[in-house]
Amino acid sequence: MTTQGDFLKKIKQALAFALVGSALIPLFQNFSDTSSSASTKSSSTDVKKFSFSNGSEFPGASGKLSIAAPTSGDSIIILKYDFTHGGNYVASSLPLTTPVSGDTVRFKMNVPLQSVIYLRVTDESKQTLQFVVNHSTLLTDDTGWTTVEVPVTSSESFWGDSSTGKLKGRIISLSLGIGNTKRNPENTIGQGLFRQVQVFNKNRFSPTTPSASFSAIHFNNGAEFPGAQGSIEVIAPTQGDSLQTVAYDFTRGGNYVSSRMQLAAPVDGHYVRFAFKADANVLIGVRVTDESGQTLQKIISRASLPMDAYGWSTATVDMESSNSFWQGAKTGKLQGRIQSLGLLVDHGSAKGVSGVAYFRQVEVLNFLPSMYNSTVVPKINPLRLAAFSNGAEFPGATGSMGIASDNGDYVHKIDFNLKAGNYVADVMTLATPVIANEVRFLAKIPTGLDIAIRVMDSAGQSFQTNFISRQFDSINDDNWRSYVVPLGAWAFHFGGANDGAFKGSVTQVKIILDRGPQGKKNSKLSVLPSGTFYVRGLSLGVGASTHLDLKPNTIVYPALGKANSDPTLTTGVSYHSRVEASYKMAEEIGFKYARTDITWNGVESVKGTYTTKGIVSSVAGMHAHGLTPVLIFDYSNKNYPPVGDYPIDLAAFQKYVAAVTTALKGQNVVYEVWNEQDLWGFTAPQYAKLLAATADTVHAIDPERRVIAGGLAGANFSYIYRTLAEKVPRNVAAFTIHPYTRNDPEQIADKRAAIKDMIASFGINSGLATTEVGASSYWYDAVDPKSETAESYHATTITRQILTSWASGELITLIYQLQDAPFDPSKPKPQEFYFGLTGPRMEAKPAKNAVQLLLHSARVRKYQGVVSGSKSGLQAMKFTSPQQETMYVVWNNIRNTTVSFTAINDCDKSIDFTGAKASKSTSCVIDHQSEALPCIKNGNGTVTCSITERQGPVFVRMKR
Repeated sequence: MTTQGDFLKKIKQALAFALVGSALIPLFQNFSDTSSSASTKSSSTDVKKFSFSNGSEFPGASGKLSIAAPTSGDSIIILKYDFTHGGNYVASSLPLTTPVSGDTVRFKMNVPLQSVIYLRVTDESKQTLQFVVNHSTLLTDDTGWTTVEVPVTSSESFWGDSSTGKLKGRIISLSLGIGNTKRNPENTIGQGLFRQVQVFNKNRFSPTTPSASFSAIHFNNGAEFPGAQGSIEVIAPTQGDSLQTVAYDFTRGGNYVSSRMQLAAPVDGHYVRFAFKADANVLIGVRVTDESGQTLQKIISRASLPMDAYGWSTATVDMESSNSFWQGAKTGKLQGRIQSLGLLVDHGSAKGVSGVAYFRQVEVLNFLPSMYNSTVVPKINPLRLAAFSNGAEFPGATGSMGIASDNGDYVHKIDFNLKAGNYVADVMTLATPVIANEVRFLAKIPTGLDIAIRVMDSAGQSFQTNFISRQFDSINDDNWRSYVVPLGAWAFHFGGANDGAFKGSVTQVKIILDRGPQGKKNSKLSVLPSGTFYVRGLSLGVGASTHLDLKPNTIVYPALGKANSDPTLTTGVSYHSRVEASYKMAEEIGFKYARTDITWNGVESVKGTYTTKGIVSSVAGMHAHGLTPVLIFDYSNKNYPPVGDYPIDLAAFQKYVAAVTTALKGQNVVYEVWNEQDLWGFTAPQYAKLLAATADTVHAIDPERRVIAGGLAGANFSYIYRTLAEKVPRNVAAFTIHPYTRNDPEQIADKRAAIKDMIASFGINSGLATTEVGASSYWYDAVDPKSETAESYHATTITRQILTSWASGELITLIYQLQDAPFDPSKPKPQEFYFGLTGPRMEAKPAKNAVQLLLHSARVRKYQGVVSGSKSGLQAMKFTSPQQETMYVVWNNIRNTTVSFTAINDCDKSIDFTGAKASKSTSCVIDHQSEALPCIKNGNGTVTCSITERQGPVFVRMKR
């Protein structure tokens, strides 16, 4: 880590601003730190007093607050911490002399990579809202400073007088804190630096620093088409943050006005990227002049560009394919570097209009910064060298690489053999170092193998990410997967300074293909120890906020599920109760399957006597409510001890199977062979023997019945592999897993894909099923599992588990379980009492409402696929029907983040999402509890909505 003194030497003169409306008001200026005390008095009238807090409600933390105020430069808050003796956090408090209006807090910080950073704001109602700053993916500049923007209008963590979680009135104080990570002993003692704290209204002004350096910016009224008038104002604080305000008036004629920017030095690139906000009735264009003096112009298509919650759109314009060109070389192709550029406002077909357009974040790039649009391919490969690596530090891996051209893009083909060694890699050295906080690329990589990213900085230090999960929303029609990998959360580092502090720019990228933990333990478990993977379209840059533009014709990827299908027909519930009320509740929610045990000991409690009357009655009850029973043959019998080394008496078990199958012959049931046998004591070869024998017994009596393997704890890849290696018969309909996840259920999609590929590699035509998946609200609040927060996350997780299963195309998906068991404090594992969709008396919980809404609204439509999201976790799934409006289910799968989407605000408000007649006017966008989601109405018939993880999934419908 660079020392504090080094930072102070590198700081340029700057001033922090609070942005209220369009005015710039200092929040704090320079401070004098003559005493180095924990409380330093301000010379500014805007901050009354800085004070230090050791978080005394959680005793043990200590530290110190001081203010560094160099003669030339902005003040720096230095917050030292020591968690050696415990505690949860330390903080610096900044009460304001005058309350400040704003919806966003912006500041710069230099903190250890693994630090947990808190922001607290207190409003005029004396309510305090707390925010956790996720800085792992944010860009850090060459001097170690990271810029953070935190929307503060609402929070899930709050306290105080009003206690609504919504910002009330103006902000009266701020607090910046550092939390005790606990899990990272190396970060027990240290310090964090903060500066340039700002409060502003983002929907009215948003500062940015352009990456290209402009020596001059001028207004141009398009004099070759006389009549246009206007002006330009550049709002640029000393530090360089700028906003261009371009006023235009075509009431007296003219065609266009523009902001004309002269570059301080020519730039090698042909992509121009910028953010803009302008009325829908004008056209926006870009004009560049190259080194030959040629000018190229392109008018952009605004219809395909999404807007964020504040009306800003970001355009990336390829100037190699311009609408018009003149002067200089007159080739229509860029000749050399770009010397100047202009941003145009054209009256288009709406003559006589006037107004104001805004521009910011103007950049000239030599790489394509976004790969979400599958029709766009980078035309300039930013590589100086591409090479193959066999991970020589772990000897044994072999392979080679070839490079081919495809539609102007380079495809790297890497042949590999990982029967020994650890990994192979595609090594790409950049022609020009790039400042970036994310890497993007397309790849075709065999399932069952792990992938990681390693980058090198300007000082020769290498940093590697953890293994990257391939989520279900990232595959296109040509089987290329889109990877968006945030940089900053490193698994380890080495080389160079070897201090864990990233310096300068990215100079090299390695895409690593690894055998993974299972492959290293036993090479026989690797499905594809040798093969080929492909990489194309590498780009690096600074990632923008995720935003999706949802329309009736939005393109989706089919992903792993089957397009134009009804996935609700595969969905059911796993529970222990076999009573009429449970069947009725399962039908009400919309389930089509119901799973329950028919234990050996229950059927044959008296040796040689088989009691099946109750099972026959239960099956009839399930059928009466439209449910297909999934009946589990399982567990031991007191009358039969194990035979030798085998866990049960297999011959006696088959007589029990035969008795049940005979009693239910011809009935629509599914038989599952055991439950979590990998935890029960069966080795994989022993279980393979049980599965084969049971399938043969069932099919000898009732050939049409489906038999599935028992559900394994988790997604036990290696157990299924060893079972299949025993030559399991082909009459097993599916292999089955229990992939419980507290968070991130989407990540299971990749494991499901790997298992399906493995099954296919054995030549067996069996599917994949999930006979238990769910969540306990206890996981989210052990003190009060019935709290609103716990049950909200519970509902969110379960609906996302179902959606992930649908995208994976599973044969059956069953939620565990229907109702909570009455709590018994004397029993271990209290989480077991809070898995239900309903309470112990079948009273509805949020999870029941969410699942019921999902199943009933999807049932009247067909699943079409997923809209590709990005690294910040915005997911959307599309459903259509000739009779019903198009529906999207949208969710955010990353905690402590907010993502947004724009949707057509046009639906039939006299019906609900299931197509039924509504008793009152309904909203086009609702949350998983059927409440209208607050969204911002735009002027073009759309709404822009923002969601946190806890608010999703949300449901959007629009007319076709």
